[in-house]
Amino acid sequence: MQFEPYDNYEHYDHYEREAQVAAFMTRTYVWMVMGLIVCALASYLPILDPAVATFVFMGNGLIISTAAMFIIVIAFPFLVRSRTPFFVMLLLYMLFTGATGIMISMVHLLYSQELILIALGATGGLFVIMAVWGTVTKKDLTGAGALLSMALLGIIITSVLNFWIRSPFIYYLVSWVAIVVFMGLIAYDAQKLRDYAHKGDGYALLGAMGLFLNFINLFLRILQVLARAKGRR
Repeated sequence: MQFEPYDNYEHYDHYEREAQVAAFMTRTYVWMVMGLIVCALASYLPILDPAVATFVFMGNGLIISTAAMFIIVIAFPFLVRSRTPFFVMLLLYMLFTGATGIMISMVHLLYSQELILIALGATGGLFVIMAVWGTVTKKDLTGAGALLSMALLGIIITSVLNFWIRSPFIYYLVSWVAIVVFMGLIAYDAQKLRDYAHKGDGYALLGAMGLFLNFINLFLRILQVLARAKGRR
């Protein structure tokens, strides 16, 4: 009985830590969803405004958006670790998601809205399944994360090479491999949120950015596979 107070404190500390992790994850997923909303709205700007469409598709809009995305995604982890003020990080995150929306706005011209909605629903379902599994599994996914990162690099290199080869088979195969890889990365990044939970709100944005990128890339690959299956591309 003399150990009971200690045990109670230990249980209290455990519940307090779990509550902190849960609150951190909630913030991360809220920021991720907010990023998706900004991305979706931005993707419609070139479709709804002829002036924006001219700038994006015939001017330097796509180049500027791509450059902004590249710079922010490279600099973001360093800015988070250097304790950059949260409002600056939030502004950069929203700018990043908006630039992503501009960059992928072409999907509205290439695919039907029906196909886009089907791909979006499939992406959302797969995302929830993999994020939940990554959160609750007891298996350490660190090793898998390294392998998935290497596979992602292979996908990028193969996609660049196929830009000149123009093989439909390679394009289709890479799309399926990418779907598997991004599903794995969703689980890996979801599990990694536990390591970020005690490091501050900047890391919630960092986690949201990783999950946001996984979602967008998974969506685009599913859209490509569905379009090919329906013979619409």
